[in-house]
Amino acid sequence: NTLWLGGSLCGLWKTSDALSATPTWVNVSAQNHDCGQNSENWYLGFVHPDVHAVATAPGAPTHLLAATDGGLARTVDGGVTWERLNEGVSTIQFYSICLDPADPDIVYGGAQDNGSSARTSATDQAWRGIASGDGGFCAVNPGD
Repeated sequence: NTLWLGGSLCGLWKTSDALSATPTWVNVSAQNHDCGQNSENWYLGFVHPDVHAVATAPGAPTHLLAATDGGLARTVDGGVTWERLNEGVSTIQFYSICLDPADPDIVYGGAQDNGSSARTSATDQAWRGIASGDGGFCAVNPGD
């Protein structure tokens, strides 16, 4: 009788009375389970937005994996708590990239749901976030 539904901004929804004429849906991925209030803080939620797939464990209905734009999340208690399973995995989809005209080792990128990031050295492969939300196209002002 439990049904999970993945979506975009508010991520993951759950009903425990799916066969009811009027099922009650609860957001289980937003902070405080409230999608409407403070929706600009979606990134603080338990599950990254844009859920593309969900899978339950056979015989264990409280165990669920959610595949999202931000990687993989798991619950073992029906959505009360979540664990992100992304350590060691790069989970970013760039919409665009651009190079600094004065130093081509400095790279910027706008990413799907993961903001804009910069890599500032050819020897340091780490990217650092410079803006949140959806990234997008980028350009570097050569005079700045």
